[in-house]
Amino acid sequence: MEMTKILLLTHGEWGQALINSVRMIMGETDGVIAIPLMPEETLNDYYQKVRGELDLNPRALVLTDLFGGTPSNVAARLSQDFPIQVIAGLNAPMLMEAMMTRTLAIDDADRSARIVETGSTSCLNVVNKIKANMRKE
Repeated sequence: MEMTKILLLTHGEWGQALINSVRMIMGETDGVIAIPLMPEETLNDYYQKVRGELDLNPRALVLTDLFGGTPSNVAARLSQDFPIQVIAGLNAPMLMEAMMTRTLAIDDADRSARIVETGSTSCLNVVNKIKANMRKE
């Protein structure tokens, strides 16, 4: 099965920093591409930059940093022209799940559901979690 390209659409260089961090944990991050929205770019500049990447390989999973922000809105618009999945709320566990599931023989909707679930359940209050685990012992 062809590996799905993963695009990280973020405000600024955060996407590339996240790729670098995940590489420390998982090793190679082939096929994961950060497309930063920089302060000097217009909406149209950014749209064209993302579209150019999708023109090269239209099958992609797009992870954005913030629902309702320019990267998310651009991805939503491009989903009308390209067979892409778009998930907002990017975090490291989501990216790792996306990387681990992109070659599995599951459909895009199931893959997206797994990524959203991983992202949702990875956000927790660490101190409360430790205290709760200590009470169980």
